[in-house]
Amino acid sequence: MFERVIRYLHQQDKSVLAGIAYGGLKTDLTSCISSDQEQFRNPLQIDHGIYIEKSTSTASKISILRRLFALYKADPMDLVFYLQEPDHGKAADEARTALRRRYWEYALPILQKKNAARGLFSSCSPTGNNSASGFFRISGFCVICVSNFDSARVDFYLGKPDAAENKKAFDLLYSHKSEIESKIGTQLLWYRLDDKKASSISVKLEYVSLENEADWPRMAQFQADWSFKLCETILPYLQDPNDTSVRLDHIAVLLRQWMIDRDDVEACLRNCNRTYTRFMTKKMSEILPKAPGMLSSWKTENHYFYEIKNNEKGVVLQLAINCHNMPENQKVLYSRINELFPSHHDFKNYIIPFKTDYLALDKHPTQKQVSDEMDRCMEVLHSFEADLECALKQEEMTPPLSEASV
Repeated sequence: MFERVIRYLHQQDKSVLAGIAYGGLKTDLTSCISSDQEQFRNPLQIDHGIYIEKSTSTASKISILRRLFALYKADPMDLVFYLQEPDHGKAADEARTALRRRYWEYALPILQKKNAARGLFSSCSPTGNNSASGFFRISGFCVICVSNFDSARVDFYLGKPDAAENKKAFDLLYSHKSEIESKIGTQLLWYRLDDKKASSISVKLEYVSLENEADWPRMAQFQADWSFKLCETILPYLQDPNDTSVRLDHIAVLLRQWMIDRDDVEACLRNCNRTYTRFMTKKMSEILPKAPGMLSSWKTENHYFYEIKNNEKGVVLQLAINCHNMPENQKVLYSRINELFPSHHDFKNYIIPFKTDYLALDKHPTQKQVSDEMDRCMEVLHSFEADLECALKQEEMTPPLSEASV
């Protein structure tokens, strides 16, 4: 209501808000209406170069509207407010919650797909909240996508328990403000928030609404693109590339991106982490198909994964087969595979019948280097699958000795 009334008044006479914003009209409203959006925590854009602070109390909003009515020579008594009945308010809250849940059911797959390589939002499920958070491996920092009834927003949120750490990180980033905004291609909203524990860097999409489903594709794509851009641009300033943990994180992102780009593998993103990037192939899924209702130790109906193992030793591709809750016919196959291709490791309920050499990667590899190395590994993998299939088929065709001697 607050926004609608102000927009209506502005349409009647644009000189009033412009005069307040640019100092031509002397009024005590200059503290909440300005041409500088960075002056406000949550600026609401009314027109080009005209912003008003939206994060105020209901009483403050009413006071602002009454004073604006006077400037527009309208009777403040015409500003009438109605209190909702409790039941009506409860019904409205439930409707908003349901609407938000439906939006996230629509938007989360788009966010997850765009950010799949980094794993942002991979653990998110639709909720009735107006926000969804994507986490990376810096405790207390995250990306938050916000969907409101008047806008959509993406925040790079600095929220460690220690306020000093948040301000230090913010100041570091702000010292590179021009460089960051040049890389990202737009001006960002920088909120140090000295009176708050957290700080944030944001980008906002105006003139869209959660209430209007026609806006959802635009809102979701905006949140997907900008959550990706903010992480891609800002994270390098907060991480030491020589730190082993940071290096492994970087390689894991490159490995997942390679996996996503391959047409001949089924990416299993929910089963990926920094150490293991997991996928399946058509051929191995024919040999070891899913077993409905029979969950492996990975809590999956498939009992195998190709795993790209990424740790301090290096990067290696291997096939892991798990016999926990495996159907009896597959357990026979499990034992036979282990006879044909003895496991590289002796684990309980696991065998590793296939393993490549470690990849030859630089200390700080590029996407191209990782992709080229993994493409070579896939050639070895396809050769192994062909050999395995041939060996198993040959066994099927070979009769038992008792029959062969007849």
